Amino acid sequence: MERDQELQRLDALLADCRHGAGGAALVSGAVASGKTELLHAFTERAVAAGALYFEAGTPLGEPGDPADLTEGLLQGMELFAEETGRPRPGAPTPAGPRGGGLPSDETARRLHALLLALAERDPVVVGVDDTHRVTLSSLRDLLGVVRGLRGARVMMIFTDAGVAHPGRGVLREELSRLPGTPLLRMRPLSREGAARMFASRLGAARAERLAAGALAITGGSPLLLRGLLEDQRDAATGNAGRLVVGPGFERAVLDCLRRGDEDTRRLAEAVAVLGDMAVPRTVADLLGWAEPDLGGPLNALGTAGLLDSVRFRHEAARLAVLAGMEPARRSDLHMRSARLLYRKGAKADDVARHVVAASQWVTLEYLARGRDANGIGKARSAGAE
Repeated sequence: MERDQELQRLDALLADCRHGAGGAALVSGAVASGKTELLHAFTERAVAAGALYFEAGTPLGEPGDPADLTEGLLQGMELFAEETGRPRPGAPTPAGPRGGGLPSDETARRLHALLLALAERDPVVVGVDDTHRVTLSSLRDLLGVVRGLRGARVMMIFTDAGVAHPGRGVLREELSRLPGTPLLRMRPLSREGAARMFASRLGAARAERLAAGALAITGGSPLLLRGLLEDQRDAATGNAGRLVVGPGFERAVLDCLRRGDEDTRRLAEAVAVLGDMAVPRTVADLLGWAEPDLGGPLNALGTAGLLDSVRFRHEAARLAVLAGMEPARRSDLHMRSARLLYRKGAKADDVARHVVAASQWVTLEYLARGRDANGIGKARSAGAE
């Protein structure tokens, strides 16, 4: 899927690593742009060629304790060394001054020593996925380890979603100081790339008919394209010539938001609620942000294939975001939108639409819980008190 060039650059870095020129690489791209898939594709090749692979990371939505990342990586490597009978390092080298060539944290020093010991026998690759979810202190620990590995057969790969986070500047600045450290940017798939993805499951002729429309809806996002592909495979035979947008795409939209940060999710929700009334100033006011603060999250949602300016690329994406919101959050945003638009002098119909939507979502929430009209009335009375 148009990732051959990136794989070749990582292969070249691994070849240097085998000869004692260890290093690092940074893979950057939008949420769900294929960074993790590239990491896994490369590490499968590396392991097949005899390298050891260890991965550091935190589960989606769990920032983790600052020490968890390096400690978890160290524990996994120690367990591997014990189970395989690999030599264990002696006492780690004492800490040097902060900012020197060796990591200053005790856990990081042990990790550094164990990496060196393992690399004496086999090249070692360490993957650090989704660094925007990693605490700044953990990133500093790992970067300290990287600085101390020059000349060792160890290669570290970091992936970065390209969103603003505390460690982003530190990560890029530190890696830029290391000679030969490539920055690989994951770009959206082209029409040809989308056609190849679809052809693998739908056949070349049908894929060619659907590729342009699929690219317009997804912006070339591999995740969203895979969701669309699922919908085409599930579609009735009579729809073979038409692009079907269904549950697979909707799940991919929500998965995309789940992988991003809180600001991108909040912005997507505000744009979804405002609908046709979404313009930068109004969106910023609804969120309580300064208008310039929209820039980073808007860019992230655009490169992720969800938005084109402040509009969703497809109505199904907007509706999926609305359906995925907590009912209370959705109702609150609709009511706040009504007040905001009223103050801005919007048409009565536009204001009323949000008031009605807020009331509908509250009613549906109670009905979904199996409450009758009397139950709703009692709940409202209790809330009023």
